[in-house]
Amino acid sequence: PYESDGAAVRFRFKLTQALLMERRELFIANLEAGCRLETYICQSCLDDYLKRHIGSAARREDPHRANLVVQYLANALSLALKRPALHQVRIMERCPYFHFLIQDADGEHPKVSYPGRKLHVFNNEYDMRMLEGFTTDLPLIVDQFKAEVDMCRRASNHRLIEDYPLSVVAYVEERVRRHGMGDQLSSDLEVL
Repeated sequence: PYESDGAAVRFRFKLTQALLMERRELFIANLEAGCRLETYICQSCLDDYLKRHIGSAARREDPHRANLVVQYLANALSLALKRPALHQVRIMERCPYFHFLIQDADGEHPKVSYPGRKLHVFNNEYDMRMLEGFTTDLPLIVDQFKAEVDMCRRASNHRLIEDYPLSVVAYVEERVRRHGMGDQLSSDLEVL
């Protein structure tokens, strides 16, 4: 916030872009290996995210970034379309209490990675300023987080589970269309 030329912001954006490309490659490799992934997204958080990153103010400030966000969404949706049994995207009706990842959840060595409490608050001046979180394979803690996944499944919008993945694609397309970028998302999906 103290830089006059915005070099840190540009560096962070380029770093994020590179990390996302690497994550995408790893994600595809894991899917090709038969690994299953479930992602749960709060509908309010999704709406806030879209407003912040592809809304009219965001597009005026940085149209290139807005385009990349839409491409990111198109990548995720195209993978759900191509491998719906392995890539499950669930839209939740309320915000989950935890933000976490269970690696090898159904395997022999599950491990929980918990980066910290995820708040449905943007522009919080204290957000992400403290280290909090852990990674563990302790069975009692893994079981607790598996119970949390079950609660997330029950909190998913059940109308979007029917006709999956087309229902989720239509839901996200409609949300993106509200911000004037629906045509780009549709054309990106056609290419992918």
